[in-house]
Amino acid sequence: MDDLIADFVAECREMLEALGGEIVAWEAEPDDRGRLDSIFRFVHTVKGNCGFFDFPRLEALSHAAEDALADVRAGRRTADPALVSAVLAIIDRIGEMVAAIESGEEFPAGDDSALVEALAPGAEGAATAVAAQVAEGKAASAPRTIRLSVELLDRVMSTVSDMVLARNELARRLRESHTDV
Repeated sequence: MDDLIADFVAECREMLEALGGEIVAWEAEPDDRGRLDSIFRFVHTVKGNCGFFDFPRLEALSHAAEDALADVRAGRRTADPALVSAVLAIIDRIGEMVAAIESGEEFPAGDDSALVEALAPGAEGAATAVAAQVAEGKAASAPRTIRLSVELLDRVMSTVSDMVLARNELARRLRESHTDV
């Protein structure tokens, strides 16, 4: 059985790694059906495997995300920013739980109900609940990740580049002013 769990963890890790770019891209373009399908397949696979391994908490999270994504796929719902954030928070929590399984530790403490409730259409305070759940889960884990849109990352890099150029120009002028004295 341990080999099966190791295979489950390895498969989840591979899918999470492959989904990294898909998730960020889906966040930027929630109408992208291919990316939506990739994310749906991930939560569907996790849900199915969790039933086999008896991980009810992980199964409940993946099932809730699968249902919300199925509604988007069927056109019953749109992928608004609140839904995207809620799905991303659930995927982050799934990653934390897979890491706990891999290391033989307990699942992260807490209740996932706020994450699941944030998936509901028109969920009030969804962003706050998701942010609180993510912060709670991330506080205990060492590695931290952040998702940024490509446009924002480009702007940040451009600004940093401009700051470096300005600093270099200022240093040059200071050197020249010292040699003129």
